[in-house]
Amino acid sequence: MTTPLRGVIFDKDGTLVDFHATWDPATGAGLRSATRDEATLRAAADAIGYDLETDTIRPDSIFVAETNDVIFAALEPYVDIEEFGAACMEAAGDSTVPAEGLPELLNALRSRGIGLAVATNDWEEIAADQLEILGWADLFDVVLGSDSGHGAKPEPGMVLEAARRLGVEPAEALMVGDTTHDLHAGRAAGMETVLVTGSGSTAAVTPEVEALADIVVATLADLEAELVRRGRL
Repeated sequence: MTTPLRGVIFDKDGTLVDFHATWDPATGAGLRSATRDEATLRAAADAIGYDLETDTIRPDSIFVAETNDVIFAALEPYVDIEEFGAACMEAAGDSTVPAEGLPELLNALRSRGIGLAVATNDWEEIAADQLEILGWADLFDVVLGSDSGHGAKPEPGMVLEAARRLGVEPAEALMVGDTTHDLHAGRAAGMETVLVTGSGSTAAVTPEVEALADIVVATLADLEAELVRRGRL
């Protein structure tokens, strides 16, 4: 018998939010605001894996899956962290772009009484602010970040806490994300895992990565149909 789905836990960047459309311009703005000369700008960009020629975050960048503490530690020798953070967040407020198919999926899950949570390696306040910008804050019951006191992905603590606050067992929940950090955390928590591979994600689609996911979809628009097909909805 298929376990009923009662909760869905989403990663944020690359899953709910189009990673490159949102953070490529914001990161460039932060770097340029917080550095004073070309050499320092290039050193800072190299430290976090940012391509100044294309104004894009590289696939191997620590920005993709690491916590803000790790990112800021890499930048600290080159920039004023407070100035970088402020400029980056101001630009992100103007450039936050939702992932394809997100509103339809959220409304479909909510209409079935399924609890929704965010578990991100970003900070909790930033995640909450971006949900407000997108107008979807009221759809989520729980928002947790790497600073919420439950660890960071790929460890499962944050994901387990999200399930606990939703009032669901791990077997009744999905972990939806675009990185191996998300998939490892979900599997360690005892949840089914979903890998999102579309253009707004950061997913490195390899057989090894896909093997960590119970479900692989190009976009969130595809997820509802796949869950229905599998008997989870």
